[in-house]
Amino acid sequence: MKFKNYIISVMLIVISTALQAWEYESNQDKMSSKETRKASVTSKNTLDFPFPYNKEHNFGFLFIRQTEGKSVDVFVAIREGQILCPGYGDGCNVIVRFDDNKPSRYRAIGPNDHSSKVFFIHDTARFLAGARKANKILIQFTTYGAGEKILEFTPSQPL
Repeated sequence: MKFKNYIISVMLIVISTALQAWEYESNQDKMSSKETRKASVTSKNTLDFPFPYNKEHNFGFLFIRQTEGKSVDVFVAIREGQILCPGYGDGCNVIVRFDDNKPSRYRAIGPNDHSSKVFFIHDTARFLAGARKANKILIQFTTYGAGEKILEFTPSQPL
């Protein structure tokens, strides 16, 4: 039984290490023929939320997306739980830290569909300038019923 648990632990370490590299994708919209480029990375850590959410595979995801002729979108998503960042009004504040630099406040807003699992970060130019040099990105945000949470992204190479 101990050997089986050891194998499972090793597999999870290998999987979580593989998840921490930037993944790049490009595709073309069939209707507009415009190209969309995406970069994404999975968090190093999982988030712990109270019942009924499952901690075991609750990773966070950082996405950067640009469609030809449109501005860049930077957004964060979680698998389970609820982020307190409305898609209207003032949105919310999130704290971002690149490597060992001083943490910075960013404005964010929820998506138009009012999902509580995603928020979009404003001031994308400033965010991208930090992400292009960073080996570690920390993003802190407020959740419903579980307070402040921090996602840690440690891609094997900067963006």
